Amino acid sequence: MMPFFPPRFCIPPPFYRAPPPPLLSPPLYRAPPPLLPPRFFGVSPSPPLPSLHNVHRLNYNVFINFRGEDTRQNITSHLYEALCNEGLLTFIDKKLERGHEIRVDILKAIEGSGISIIIFSEGYASSAWCLEELVKILECKKYYNQIVIPIFYHVDPSQVRHQTGTFANAFAYHEVHSSSRVHQWREALREAADISGFESKSIPVEAALVKRVVRDITHKICRAEEICRFQIMHEWQLLNNQRPFM
Repeated sequence: MMPFFPPRFCIPPPFYRAPPPPLLSPPLYRAPPPLLPPRFFGVSPSPPLPSLHNVHRLNYNVFINFRGEDTRQNITSHLYEALCNEGLLTFIDKKLERGHEIRVDILKAIEGSGISIIIFSEGYASSAWCLEELVKILECKKYYNQIVIPIFYHVDPSQVRHQTGTFANAFAYHEVHSSSRVHQWREALREAADISGFESKSIPVEAALVKRVVRDITHKICRAEEICRFQIMHEWQLLNNQRPFM
């Protein structure tokens, strides 16, 4: 027997599908604030969960801090190429000549990056520019929870921490020409040397070292994106409970 439809219907009404049950609130993660690619908003620390209205804009995934004379033609160029091949927006200063003062665009690039890689090399401390970048990076680590990954390239972490060897020679020069900044630079080197990173003496093959660093960075970004999705979902649920849809 054919089903009966009222005259105003020419075809049967569409099949009704019940809406899915509401999602449960995700657990509260005790994790660092999320790091997102530049197309997203990175969320600034604000326990217990960051607010959607308190955001820190990211323009780059990665910033590379390095001394060009030591590493531009080897690990820095190889690392930059590998990060770009992974689709990560990476900032690298391509200008060979530098003035005495750090450029504003460099400071903005550091502040707008989710991850900073510091490549410590033998001549790193001789560059006041590198040391100023390092101070800025650690400020962003403190205030924005920026992820910092040091690479000890043919130097030992203890050499960076205690400023011995070539680092001692560099600071002997800085004590004369930049004495007002020496204390802050020393403290920054000590702090950075205590951060877990990578050592070229443990991974002597440079290609393998670059591969390990890139894999670690992509893992951190994917993990942070997952955490941020849960955080945003949680806050939207709180907002919807306060002001339900009509």
